[in-house]
Amino acid sequence: MTSDFEYLLNNTKIIDQSGISLSLSNFIRSGLVDYAYLEDQSFPIDLSIGINPIGCPKSVRKYLKTREIDLTSYSEVTAINLRNKIAKFNGLNDGEVHVGPGISDLLHVTLLTFIDPGDEVLLPEISFPAYEILALLVRGVPKFIPFSKKMDMDYSQVAKSISPKTKVVVLCNPNNPTGKAMDVKKITKVIKDHPSVVFMIDEANIDFGGESLMKYAGKLPNLLILRSFSKGFGLAGLRIGYVAGPQEKVLAIERRQTPFSTTVISQKLAELVIGDKEFLEKSKAYCDKQRKYLERELTKMGYTFIPSDSNYLLVNVADKFPDSKTFINAINQFGANALDGGVFRSLNNDFVRISPRSHKLNKEFIKIVKSLTKK
Repeated sequence: MTSDFEYLLNNTKIIDQSGISLSLSNFIRSGLVDYAYLEDQSFPIDLSIGINPIGCPKSVRKYLKTREIDLTSYSEVTAINLRNKIAKFNGLNDGEVHVGPGISDLLHVTLLTFIDPGDEVLLPEISFPAYEILALLVRGVPKFIPFSKKMDMDYSQVAKSISPKTKVVVLCNPNNPTGKAMDVKKITKVIKDHPSVVFMIDEANIDFGGESLMKYAGKLPNLLILRSFSKGFGLAGLRIGYVAGPQEKVLAIERRQTPFSTTVISQKLAELVIGDKEFLEKSKAYCDKQRKYLERELTKMGYTFIPSDSNYLLVNVADKFPDSKTFINAINQFGANALDGGVFRSLNNDFVRISPRSHKLNKEFIKIVKSLTKK
C-alpha cells in the first residue's frame, strides 16, 4: 500500500511537483495555495488575501484590554456554550452545530467522516484549491464540475456530474476566486434530487455577499453548511469556524474531531461577536463599496473582470501584460501583491484575484497598477 505522501504526489494536479521536499507537511502546505503566499515576504499593499478590511469588532479589542482570560485551564471540549449561541443565532437546534478550528480543518474532518477510500468527491473545476488536496488526503477520488464560459456555476452540470460513485459534493458560496454567489433555488433542487449524496457548502465569504443556504441547515438531510469567523467577523487569526446540518451528521463529524480542538481565547471571542449583526452589515457595506471602487478604477484602465457578489474580484490582465506572473512580479516591485489565477484548476495565466482592503490601500494599489499599465 502506498504512503499518504506517495498517494498525494501521484494524484494531485494542482501544483508543479518538481522540487517538492519529501515532507508531507511541506507538500500539504504548498497545496493550500490560497493561503500560501510567500511567507518569507510581506507586502504593505497586499490584496492577495480575503480578510476583513475593517478588522474585527471593537468589542473584541475592548475585551482583550479589560478582561483576563485563564490560559491555565483547558477550553471546553466541544465548545458547548459557543455552539449553543451559534445555533440560536442561526435559528438551529443545539445539536445541529459543531465547532472546529477553521473551515479548512472542518472540511477535512467532514470529508473524513463521509468518504471511504475510492469514493468520488465532486468539486467545481474553478474553486478553492484546498478542496482537491483535502479530498486526496482522505483517499477520495476528485471529479470536477465544468463551469460555463462566463465562469458561472452550471447547475445542470452539477446534476449531470453526479454518478453512482459520488459520495460528497463540495461547493463554495460565494465562489472563490470568482466571488459569484449561488442560485439558492437551483442548488437546493439539485440537493433534494440527490438525497444519497452529501452536499458540503463552504460559506466562508457569505458575510460579504450572496444568499446563504443556512435556512435549509437541519431541514435537508444531506446538506452541511460550513461557516467561519475569519472573514465577516475579522478573526482569521483565531482559527475557528463551524459546520451546521442534520443532528445525526453533525454528531458523526463530532466523533471524528479531536477533543479540545479550539482554544479558550477563540471560544470566548467567538461567543462575544456571534450576535453582532450590526458589525456584519457594516463589514459587508464597506467591502462592497471598496470592491466597486476597484471595479471602476480598473475599468478606466481597460481591465475586465468577472462580475462579483462578494469580496473577491477575478481580474483579466492578459490585454495589458504577457501573463499573470508578469503582472504580479511588476506590482511586487512596488510593495503590492495579488493572487495568481494560475493556482486555480482550469484557470489559465490571464487572471489575478484581488480582495478589497482599506480605501487607502486600495487607492495605493490602483496608483501602482495605473503606473504600470500599458496604454
